[in-house]
Amino acid sequence: EEVNATPLGVPSAPRNLVASGGDGYVVLTWEAPADDGGSPITGYKIYRGTSSGNETLLATVGNVLTYNDTGLTNGQRYYYRVSAVNGIGEGGLSEEVSALPQGVPSAPQNLVAMGGDGYVVLTWEAPADDGGSQIVGYKIYCGMRSGGETYLTTTGNVTTYRDTGVTNGRTYYYRVSAVNGIGEGELSEEASATPQGVPSAPENLVARGGEGYVVLTWEAPADDGGSPIIGYKIYRGMESGNEVLLTRVGDVTTYNDTGVTNGQRYYYRVSAVNGIGEGELSEEASATPLGVPPAPADTSTSGGMSILPLLAAIAVAIVVFVLIVLFSRWRKSHTPRGRGSLEGESWGMSIEE
Repeated sequence: EEVNATPLGVPSAPRNLVASGGDGYVVLTWEAPADDGGSPITGYKIYRGTSSGNETLLATVGNVLTYNDTGLTNGQRYYYRVSAVNGIGEGGLSEEVSALPQGVPSAPQNLVAMGGDGYVVLTWEAPADDGGSQIVGYKIYCGMRSGGETYLTTTGNVTTYRDTGVTNGRTYYYRVSAVNGIGEGELSEEASATPQGVPSAPENLVARGGEGYVVLTWEAPADDGGSPIIGYKIYRGMESGNEVLLTRVGDVTTYNDTGVTNGQRYYYRVSAVNGIGEGELSEEASATPLGVPPAPADTSTSGGMSILPLLAAIAVAIVVFVLIVLFSRWRKSHTPRGRGSLEGESWGMSIEE
């Protein structure tokens, strides 16, 4: 009687092995062997190494055609080979493949924001993990309240940025993310800064001269630099454009300069000071202190009485005397003889006396 037998053997190697890297993992896919050795495939063995040709057994799986190798280090290249197993045993190894697991970067480190005069400078350090792919740039986020940052700009692979689109005295909040060939990573911790600068010049300086003094008045600067005004510096000179520091005053808008000489013109400029420093000088103003005219010379007599009233009294007495004489003569010429002679004599005697 005829007997038929089929020889059995191990499978041939799996076909078309492919390795695809991800963020911390590599996915392997393959196809079943062309020859199962006459016995059904029962599973596969996965071999892995960190250098070509040095793979060691990693895992054994069932009769599946994919495997996800997790827990890997981004940026480290891994090499793989796979074999099929049937009831007889393990077959030959597949062709070698490799993959580089990659992901987005971790967050930039140690973000610091420093305010200046009309700007904020950001500095940071690169992420501890670049995701296995080189950092190609950073994204800057900015907001005017904590946690309210929105996209501001993208930079290259640098670790500093100068934000000039800010206003002195306002607080700005920032976060930064790193970008690699895979994509954008996590946001950094938040940092904030308040840009501040020196004040602008005081406005509307006016100088008014008086008797031995010059009074200055002005208005506060339009821009305090983001820091409160704490005082002013007064500059004075005796020529236009040659003012030197005269004094410092508090947060007031007037000054009385009493150390002046009447008739001498003085030139002034004023600057404002805040917590950052001294600002610009104001426009120049000038004034000439003037006094009242000098008093007339002393015309009093040695006795202390003024001579002017005495002279006036003498003048009045003379006028009265002249009028009496003239009236007496007129009366004699217009009075009858008899009685008039007596009256005339009476007048005459009175006058002579």
